[in-house]
Amino acid sequence: MSTSMKKSVCMKGNDPLIHTDYRIGFFPHSFRQKMKSNSFDRIVVISAEIWKTLIIGSGWRSLYYVRIAKAMPDILRLDAMYCRTQEKADKMAEEFSIHTTTSIEECVGYKPDFAVVAVNKTSICDVSIEWMDRGITVLSETPAALDMDSLKKLYRYH
Repeated sequence: MSTSMKKSVCMKGNDPLIHTDYRIGFFPHSFRQKMKSNSFDRIVVISAEIWKTLIIGSGWRSLYYVRIAKAMPDILRLDAMYCRTQEKADKMAEEFSIHTTTSIEECVGYKPDFAVVAVNKTSICDVSIEWMDRGITVLSETPAALDMDSLKKLYRYH
């Protein structure tokens, strides 16, 4: 994943109240406290960089990330949704107007900044490791692992 920081400005009306840097998805505790104590009506994200992403899985949780990518095209570019079967890939492509694939090689070829792994909870740890072994940074949907041994296995990649 890119190590560059994003700039954000918290706005109340037309007045900027807080300028901050953050890594996408990770707001520091002090920033969250300021958010609670002020009534911002919006956060404006200023970014010269678009994050390339994949979605691994095609269940209901993966659709949250499809909606996020569609709502924020200036921040996230969804290169593909990886599906296990062609039937599911065709269905998702038609229903949500996104690019889908059953080819792992195609997904890796996009050189994404990260992949969202949104598969069933019994498989999420192993699937996340499969993609990390391919050199792709992973954002695991919850839970990241079902037991302590699996969680430790994931931690070793940190």
